[in-house]
Amino acid sequence: MRKVSLVLSLATALAVFGAGLDGARAQAPKEWKIGALFAFSGPLAFLGQETFRGAEIASQIINEAGGINGAPIVWEKADAGSPAQARSEAERLAGAGIAVVFGTNSSGLAIPASQVLEQQKVIFWEPGSAADEITTRGYKYTFRTVPAGQQWAYTLADFAGDKLTPVLGKTAGTIKIAIKYDDGAFGNSIDKSLVERLQSKGITVIANEQYSARATDLSSLVLKMKQSDADIILSTDYPNDAILFARQSKELGLQTKAVVGWAGIAFPKFRQDLGDYADGMMSINLPVDIDASRLSPEIRRLREEFHARYNKAVGHGPPAFAAAGFDGALALFKYVLPKAGKYDAEAIREAAMAADVPEGGLTMGWGLKFSDGKSSPYTGQNIRAKVGVTQWQDGKLVLVAPNELASGQLKKPQ
Repeated sequence: MRKVSLVLSLATALAVFGAGLDGARAQAPKEWKIGALFAFSGPLAFLGQETFRGAEIASQIINEAGGINGAPIVWEKADAGSPAQARSEAERLAGAGIAVVFGTNSSGLAIPASQVLEQQKVIFWEPGSAADEITTRGYKYTFRTVPAGQQWAYTLADFAGDKLTPVLGKTAGTIKIAIKYDDGAFGNSIDKSLVERLQSKGITVIANEQYSARATDLSSLVLKMKQSDADIILSTDYPNDAILFARQSKELGLQTKAVVGWAGIAFPKFRQDLGDYADGMMSINLPVDIDASRLSPEIRRLREEFHARYNKAVGHGPPAFAAAGFDGALALFKYVLPKAGKYDAEAIREAAMAADVPEGGLTMGWGLKFSDGKSSPYTGQNIRAKVGVTQWQDGKLVLVAPNELASGQLKKPQ
C-alpha cells in the first residue's frame, strides 16, 4: 500500500513540476545549472546556509519528481562573505556560462553581485534581501521574490502604530517608540522609511540608534533604550545581535518586552537561548507560520514536505531564511524555468516577466507577479509577496498579522 501511495505521490509531483509544452521539452537542456551565491562561511554564513538549505530542499523535491521538463537542477556553489567576494564570484559564475544566479539574502552582497550580473546579462534571482535599491535601479535581469524594504518598514510601522499601540492602552499621541537599526545596507535602507511612516501617523520617534550587528557588547545600546523609557522598541536585527540585546536587556532591567524585531527574534535559537523571557516579543517576518488551511491542497502538501524535510535535517521547523530560500526557488523552478523551456537568460527573463501566479501559489501564501517599473519605482519586484508579524507565545511562534494569513491573535506583551 505504501508503494502505491509513493508512486501516486511521485506521479502527482511529476505532473506538477515536470509537465511542459512539447516545444519546451524539445529545447530543454540536459541540466539546469544554477549558481548559488551565498555567504557559506564567515559572519553572514547563518543567512547563506539557511537560505540555501531551503532552496536545496526545493531542488531535491523537483529532481526526485523528474526535474524541470525532464532535466535535473544542478547547483554551482559560490562562497561570498564580503561585497568584494560577491563581485568576484558573480564574475566567475557569469564567465563559466551560468545563466541564472540564485542568492544572496544579504543586501550588502546582493547590490554588488547584481551590478556585475546585469552587465553580463545573467539572471540574478534574489530570495531574501530587503534593501529597496536592489529593485529600484531599473535592472532587466534582477528579480526579487520577497517584499522590498519599504514594504517591510511600512508593515512594521503600521503594526506598531495601528495594532500594538491600542493593545498597550496608548494612542498615537501618547505612545513612545524607539528604534535601533544595524549599520549595514539593510538597516539603513529600512530606517528612513520606518521613521517617515511613523511620523505620518502622528507618532514621534523618541530615540533612533544605529549599532553594529557584529558587536559583542550591546550594553550601551540597551542603556540608551532604557533611558528613553520607550513603550515599544522597533528593531532591524539578525539572530546573534537580537539574542545579545535581549540577554543584556534582561540583565540591565530594560522593562519593555514590546520589542518588534526582524528575523533575529523569529530565529528558533532566540527562543532556545532566552527561554520564557522571549514570550511576548514580536518580529516582522515572512509568513512561515501561516494557517495552512488557507493554502490549496497541492501547495499545502508541498509545504508539509518542505517542513518535514527541514525538520528531519535540523530538528525544528524552518525559520524565515530557509522559507525564503524554498519559496524563492519554488517560484523559479515551478513557474518560470518550465515556461522558459531553455537555458537562456533572455528566455528566462521573458518567462519571469510573464509569470502571473495568484496569491496562494507559494507556501507562504504569496503569488508571483513581477513589476515592470512603469506603475511603481520597482522593476523585477514580486508585488504579490506579503510581510507578516509573528509573536512568541508559550514557546511557539504565532503569526498574528496580516489578518488574512494569521494563525492566532496578538497578546499583550507582559
